[in-house]
Amino acid sequence: MSFVERTFIYVGLVLALCLAVAASNLGTKAHASAPAASADSVGVVNVVALAQQLLETEAYSEVRNARAGELTTQLEGLNGQLQQIAQRLQLTGQNDPNFQQSVNEYRQLQSQLQQASAEGRVEMEMLGSKQLVETYRIIRQASIDVAKREHVGVVFASHMEAPDDKDRSLNDAEHEIFARPVLGGEAVRDLTDLVRTELGLPEPTPEAAGGADATGADAPASDAPAQPK
Repeated sequence: MSFVERTFIYVGLVLALCLAVAASNLGTKAHASAPAASADSVGVVNVVALAQQLLETEAYSEVRNARAGELTTQLEGLNGQLQQIAQRLQLTGQNDPNFQQSVNEYRQLQSQLQQASAEGRVEMEMLGSKQLVETYRIIRQASIDVAKREHVGVVFASHMEAPDDKDRSLNDAEHEIFARPVLGGEAVRDLTDLVRTELGLPEPTPEAAGGADATGADAPASDAPAQPK
């Protein structure tokens, strides 16, 4: 259903977002699993991939699917009524006294169906936007927590790898480029895996990792972490 699929066009909403971690809060002991970095180092987190993975957890997908099902049932009901009137018109001659009344009913119901469809698309897009903002807040807080432990001074929302060579539109190419405000450097650390662990999300499969910009994780977690206060 098109109004459901359009919900997930969110790459552009999370481009070039960055987090500043106060130096006074960087005194927490680092985890033994990773070496401590200097407080003036820079970290990056692939917010797009993590947001997609969070949005596929049951906490979010079940809400979307339930509402999409309700809207679909409503639209199917209106469409069924519309088809009944259309069949009636095919069996009714234009000289029939009820013909014009049926035509008016058809046009009115058709207008209702179009309006309900448009309102459904807007509602699903708003729901997707609300969920995306919520997942960003969760990822942001997890990134700050990881940065404190790892003694990373500043964290950017950025991909570390360069865009691949596949064909894409100019608009998509701009998104791919500007999703990478951090180009690299000796003191840049990719914190994505640490943040994913902080969120309790599973490691993506190689197939999902290769197409993270489009599909997210292949094996979503059973639930999403609680939203930070």
